[in-house]
Amino acid sequence: ALREALIRSHRCATLRSNGPVSEAYFGPTGARILGTVCSPKGRDCWQQLWETKTGQPICSLPADKPGRFSSDGAYIVTGAGKVFDAETCRPVPENASMLLLMKTDSPQYKVAYDQDVSVIRHIGSGKVTRTLARHLDPIADAVFSEDNRYAVTWSKAGMYSESGGGPTEIGDKSARIWGVKYSDVDAVLVGHDRGINAAAFGPEAQFIVTGSEDRTTRIWLTASGEQFAVLRGLQDTIAAVAVSPDGSRVLSIGRQGRAWLWEAGTAAPTRQTNGDLFALRYGVQLPQLAGEDQPIELPKLSADGRIIVARVDTTRIGVWDMTTGRRHALLTDDSYGDLRGWPSPDGKRVVTKTGWPNVACCDDFALVWDASSGKVIK
Repeated sequence: ALREALIRSHRCATLRSNGPVSEAYFGPTGARILGTVCSPKGRDCWQQLWETKTGQPICSLPADKPGRFSSDGAYIVTGAGKVFDAETCRPVPENASMLLLMKTDSPQYKVAYDQDVSVIRHIGSGKVTRTLARHLDPIADAVFSEDNRYAVTWSKAGMYSESGGGPTEIGDKSARIWGVKYSDVDAVLVGHDRGINAAAFGPEAQFIVTGSEDRTTRIWLTASGEQFAVLRGLQDTIAAVAVSPDGSRVLSIGRQGRAWLWEAGTAAPTRQTNGDLFALRYGVQLPQLAGEDQPIELPKLSADGRIIVARVDTTRIGVWDMTTGRRHALLTDDSYGDLRGWPSPDGKRVVTKTGWPNVACCDDFALVWDASSGKVIK
């Protein structure tokens, strides 16, 4: 985890402001960030422009409603309809021809409720393209990829209490990826310890960023739903997230108004192979793994560097020798059809968990396996 944090994702800047930041967006080129800032008591609000590279403020605009960039990023249109130059923050005359350039793409789809069932509906025609039948709790919100291929939804946060036996939360703490029209890429994003508040797609929907009540921002691979990185350090509930147009920066905004910029790694991490991602995460090359059954996820390496553990399908996990690539065992458990495993630090054992990741009410159970023989220890 430490190696991944150092190599993949680290904080590169804090957005400086004279008050809490409530929301912020990257410009089309990624060089500028536009956000809404309010006074500590919330009496006055304005639009703030920052430089992405350093997080330093450039100028502020007298507008208390969210603004937007023009399609080329050269101008800013405030919520009140006034236009400013994005470099100098000087107002642009209302009769200027560049007003004709201001356009924003209207959303094509939305998540709606149809006879107590959540659906994805085309806004123009009203046609239902998907039924979202696997949400146990009411959907809090949804975001769509820029090309409208995918949607990410998350449930409303559950009850949270620190009384009695310690902190507990009742409710769904995962997000779900849906194909807007088809069901071939559905995945469940499991890893947050508390409810999710926000999500955003990276460029070309290659990855997804989520922000949670657990004070972390997480990066997920869209194709597999696998967690790629965890961004920790902002000691506040994450209320909003954003991704720069090239995917190299992630913005996290806390509920108390503090905003951090992170180095997300490469511009499009999901375009890399498992071998590339393995090398970035662990600092060593992934060997050629023997056998026809190959990993369907980013393999996990034991702390001592002895074994590699990865799922080959939803009910089987392979265990390989890190030095030779020879497969030691193939662990099989199809109790619920969602088997996951992790190596022990000394590489001698593997613990597996099976259960329904989208059901928060039911107990899972774990098994411990001998990594060499593939036999259950307990």
